[in-house]
Amino acid sequence: MGAHSLDARLPRGRHDDTPGRARLHGAFSCAGDDRWVAVAAWDNDDLDRLVKIAGNDLPGWCSTRSPLEVAEMLQAAGVEAVPVQDFADVHDDAQLAHRGHYVRLTHPHLGAGDYERDGFRLSDGDGGYHHSAPTLGRDNAYVFGQILGLSTAEQAELQDEGALS
Repeated sequence: MGAHSLDARLPRGRHDDTPGRARLHGAFSCAGDDRWVAVAAWDNDDLDRLVKIAGNDLPGWCSTRSPLEVAEMLQAAGVEAVPVQDFADVHDDAQLAHRGHYVRLTHPHLGAGDYERDGFRLSDGDGGYHHSAPTLGRDNAYVFGQILGLSTAEQAELQDEGALS
């Protein structure tokens, strides 16, 4: 593994075949600014499939391709590979879009924006957002009227005195 790190070549020869230990694993730099892909080859068969696609210079091969392209090509060959995603990648992820992971809401001061839903869904629950983050005093009428039982006149008096925002 150390030789691989130094000369960017895939390991060959006899290696530790301990179950659960990858023959090759790591994050490899791809085309673009700070773009990476994580790759794992667990046995000689994985390594052979990797070499058929990338040759013996995996870092060089990755450096000319996007993380998604590398991951898709390696996955299609049966090699474990996943792109390391930044927030823009996650936001644009097709699976998250399909699951309705982001909800577009409008905030009165910040405008429209996407809000991330919880990653789990309850079968009997709504699980969605109905409004953006609250502004100061947004729910005053509900809190002071319905919960505390103040009349509209009492609320107006408190507002005029500056006690409410």
